[in-house]
Amino acid sequence: MMKNDLFKAMHKVIVAALFVTLFVVIPKAAEAAAYTYTDDTYGFSIECPEKPIGVLDLSRQPGGNKGVMLVFENEGMEINCGWIIMVDAFTDENIPDLTKLTKEQVDEVLKAIVADNGIAAVVAVEGQPAIYTIAQTEDMAKTYIRGKNGKKYVVALTANKDIFRDRINPYQLGLMTFKTK
Repeated sequence: MMKNDLFKAMHKVIVAALFVTLFVVIPKAAEAAAYTYTDDTYGFSIECPEKPIGVLDLSRQPGGNKGVMLVFENEGMEINCGWIIMVDAFTDENIPDLTKLTKEQVDEVLKAIVADNGIAAVVAVEGQPAIYTIAQTEDMAKTYIRGKNGKKYVVALTANKDIFRDRINPYQLGLMTFKTK
């Protein structure tokens, strides 16, 4: 009799957990669904984990870069987490067109990048090969993308070291949605 009561109690707990998951957690996750950031000036869109709290135009910052920084977390003037999307960000000499290389040549390019960055891999972005890197210091990830529009983008995650690992997955999910215009 006691086993039967225990089974019924566990069954109620499982049903309650499923109810909470289906009717509370999943709708909340849908409410916090990705935000699409579109930039007509630089010709791209990307799904963000949330609406950025700020967007900085890099052309107005020292350094002469073209692109934007999407700020997700900050403390005062300190940016704790953001995505940097730069256009015309690399040359063929720095990052060769992987579609024109043999597998062996691609491996050599990756070896050279690993020496400077720590981790490097080829990933697909917009159906094209892109180079994905993570710095040895684990505070920045960069992806070098040749857009279908002919522009050369770097999409980077920059985050404080103590939160970097928690922010890498949303960044990777965003990369899978990167589109050029």
